[in-house]
Amino acid sequence: MKSLLTIALTALSVLTFGQGRLVLNNDVFITYDVTGGPAYVVVDNPNANGIQTLGTGGNIVSENEDARVKWNVKNTNATYVVPFTNTSGTKIPVTVDITTVGSNDGDLVFATYLGPTWDNNTYRPSDVTHMFDWLTNSINNSGYVIDRFWIIDPSEALYAYTTKPDVDITFSFDPTDIYAGNVFISPAVHNFGAQRFNNGPNLWGDLLPIGAELGNTVTGVTVGNADFYRSWTLVDYASPLPIELADFDAQCIDNSVMLRWYTVSETNNETFSLEKSTNGVEFIEITSIPGAINSNTVLSYSFLDENANGLSYYRIKQIDIDGTFTYSDVITSNCGEFNGVEIVTAYEGNADQLNIVISSTFEANFNLEVMDMSGKVVISQPSTFIGEGMTNIGLDKSLLSTGIYLIRLHNESDVMSHKVMLK
Repeated sequence: MKSLLTIALTALSVLTFGQGRLVLNNDVFITYDVTGGPAYVVVDNPNANGIQTLGTGGNIVSENEDARVKWNVKNTNATYVVPFTNTSGTKIPVTVDITTVGSNDGDLVFATYLGPTWDNNTYRPSDVTHMFDWLTNSINNSGYVIDRFWIIDPSEALYAYTTKPDVDITFSFDPTDIYAGNVFISPAVHNFGAQRFNNGPNLWGDLLPIGAELGNTVTGVTVGNADFYRSWTLVDYASPLPIELADFDAQCIDNSVMLRWYTVSETNNETFSLEKSTNGVEFIEITSIPGAINSNTVLSYSFLDENANGLSYYRIKQIDIDGTFTYSDVITSNCGEFNGVEIVTAYEGNADQLNIVISSTFEANFNLEVMDMSGKVVISQPSTFIGEGMTNIGLDKSLLSTGIYLIRLHNESDVMSHKVMLK
């Protein structure tokens, strides 16, 4: 039951506590109404007891990015606890232990809030540009994320750190902060780690999830100053796929093909079976490489195919310990005796695209044309850059109807063509 004493902060208001302490006793509540702008509780006391709870405790109900606690911690080694509580009355404090002080007298700005749905991408913090997964940087990963964000900002003016401190953070959460629609809702089992958003290159995954879930907390979130950014959330360690294959490529080395791939996480991953084809249809295994079983770090793998003989297709068959398997995308390479430029293949992609694959042993610009069988040029793309290795080009085929077309690639020294039938 709430205390009779409730302190309400409206938008653009500031409640300041100086060298005295903010003492919250017997479930007193500090709440915010931030419609129209931010509101602050400012604690200008760098000691750990600058905010203190007594009796049955105290509560700061943020529940908005703009409902902020600004604690001027300066360059003090201490453990700071902000007694956040959600609107249901569940206490969800956040703890920041400064293990190495910053380079000047700075402050930390705190806030936390719950979103209205499982889709975090619709209510992300103002500095966060996406909720994409690390692997493809294109799939909304909200289904693997708790539906709450935390703000722990070491860089808000006027008292931003020149060099941020090193910290150890503990997050508390309410199990009801997981809406139906999340992948881990059924069964309701999860293993959370903490992740922050780097708003320079706009990445989540340059720091993989850290910390350990214990009860309704995630502890041991140890962060160096270079990785200490503003916006945080909790992410399930489990991958949406048995393995997160981050890259797979082929490079010609003399007359051989160097195949490389790496993973950002692996779950129950027993084996990589590397397969090869000369026609893109029939594949055979050329090597088998053990996986890491389980990993949450970046791991790299490679294999040198010394039997390169022109155009080859490669794919990875990833096999779990229970025997289930998945395939990677197919990549191509054209190494060995070939020396020049070649249109490897052309095929229809989605409803609007004609895909062209070109292999070259050097870099050059070409004029690319698509002609119908009467010789009329229906698509022209002058000065098209072709890189060394394999180049994939996608053309808009909305101007093309069913029929046979000639793809022509030419410049001052080379000319080649390739037929394709569009259905």
